[in-house]
Amino acid sequence: MGEQDLADVAHFLWEAGTLKAARRTGWWMAGVRDPESVAEHAWRTSVIASVIATLEGADAARAAHLAVWHDSQETRTGDVNHLGKKYAAPGAPAAVTADQTAGMPEVLRSAIRAVVTESGRLLADQLLAQAPLDWLRAAMGERG
Repeated sequence: MGEQDLADVAHFLWEAGTLKAARRTGWWMAGVRDPESVAEHAWRTSVIASVIATLEGADAARAAHLAVWHDSQETRTGDVNHLGKKYAAPGAPAAVTADQTAGMPEVLRSAIRAVVTESGRLLADQLLAQAPLDWLRAAMGERG
């Protein structure tokens, strides 16, 4: 691991720290005067994920790890609320993470990219893109 590799890791760590100041925009739209930051949201999400995983007999550490990383791209895209996404969709999480980690050592780059490209996120995107009865139309042979 070279000095430049570590410099790129340090850049990423500084970048990740900016999420402490990035406020969640959906809360502003809901009238909350001092909304939580993206970093605060990620921390709380990781606590919730670890509790649910423990209750369900799953890997709590893995669940918390995934939750910590779930909004890491917002250092570059910002926290675009659901209404804003109607007009300007943020970059694909995997593409943003690829840019963020480009200069890192392979072991770290691969680990971070694997967290972001979890199949759960891809499945969630598919679920959100479908209407509730699309499965029935498909089962009946209707395409459209």
